[in-house]
Amino acid sequence: MKVLLVVTLLEAGIVCGCEGGTTALSLRAQLTGRSFVSESVEGWQLVTGTQVSVSFDSTGVGAQAGCNSFFGTGEIEGVTLRVSMLGSTAIGCPAPLEAQDEWLAAFVLAGPTLELNDPRLVMTMAAARMHLLDRKIAIPDQPLVGTQWLGEGFSDGMIDSSGPGSGSVTLSLGSDGHVAVTTSCQAGAGSFTPSATTVTFGALTYDGAPCADPTFQRTSDHVLLVLDGSPVTYTIKEAALTVTHGKNALLFRASP
Repeated sequence: MKVLLVVTLLEAGIVCGCEGGTTALSLRAQLTGRSFVSESVEGWQLVTGTQVSVSFDSTGVGAQAGCNSFFGTGEIEGVTLRVSMLGSTAIGCPAPLEAQDEWLAAFVLAGPTLELNDPRLVMTMAAARMHLLDRKIAIPDQPLVGTQWLGEGFSDGMIDSSGPGSGSVTLSLGSDGHVAVTTSCQAGAGSFTPSATTVTFGALTYDGAPCADPTFQRTSDHVLLVLDGSPVTYTIKEAALTVTHGKNALLFRASP
């Protein structure tokens, strides 16, 4: 970790220069637990394929623009953000992203004004302006049912990892109540009933096919350990799905 004499975006909440006189406390309450992503930036050309993201929690704010993540505390005077100190990860970024990280820090240090017109947040300084949209609207969580989920690895409750064949694992829960699983070796099928946080299976069975590639066996065994027909819990964050049974979990990403 490196600490930069830069940022951070707020611990005590922000004041919005909106009509109606939103208070620092009410705006903080509106922002806590939320994240915003850039829709457009004036005064800086973002590196292709990147966005600025700004997130708020009860103790401060985080910011990211394609490489390092920033986090810290700060104050708002009137409608102006006054930063104190920013913590940052220390990833070595390619030159365009390194310059973009420096620009983001300089933007925040310049004392931008802040305006919340829900679901959008505008941050403005003399040489640049960012228009941001609530992340849940900009990048909504993918639905559990009807999405083709592709394996990204597994977890034992302590460490996330991926093994040979992880990319061959698939999970598909259809709107007809039918579930199909590929363990990287075996194919499974059955029925399912979902709730907001759990999936209950009915007659989930596998074909018992051996692994053509023996290095896939550990991955297949982990899938069978989690998706053994017992009820599982799940969480979805944007395009990422985590399916958990006991202390073991499978990690998936939505197919493009």
